[in-house]
Amino acid sequence: LIEQSDLPKNYQATLSGAAIFNVFTRLNDASHRYIASGKASGNINFNSTGGWSGVLNISEADKASANEAVKNWSTSFNLSSSNANFKSDFSCSDSSSASICSGAKGSLYGIKGNVEMGAQFIYSVENLSSIYMAEGISILSE
Repeated sequence: LIEQSDLPKNYQATLSGAAIFNVFTRLNDASHRYIASGKASGNINFNSTGGWSGVLNISEADKASANEAVKNWSTSFNLSSSNANFKSDFSCSDSSSASICSGAKGSLYGIKGNVEMGAQFIYSVENLSSIYMAEGISILSE
């Protein structure tokens, strides 16, 4: 974990990495469980007082899904903190005829020039004919 006193100041970090997650899906009256993956990326802007804000993106996720509604899904989490830990509260929104929910929490590691992020995330899509739930981790570095 980055100590409070070691958080970079006036610095921008561009991160990339991977996401891996467990999936439960119900489609056409059949349930499936499996492990899938995707890309992870992010940007973090550290201000002059050591606080920071940024975004974590999960993309190109679950390219092999049999459920076309979630195949190759992506989501973004807006993050901010005054220390190494962050949390993006679980929230839901309606999109067309589906409810899409997501949330994330994690921490920053490393030092200026070598910032790393570890995060846990949840992503779900539910409509009248299917449900899709992904829960996993992402690891990113500069």
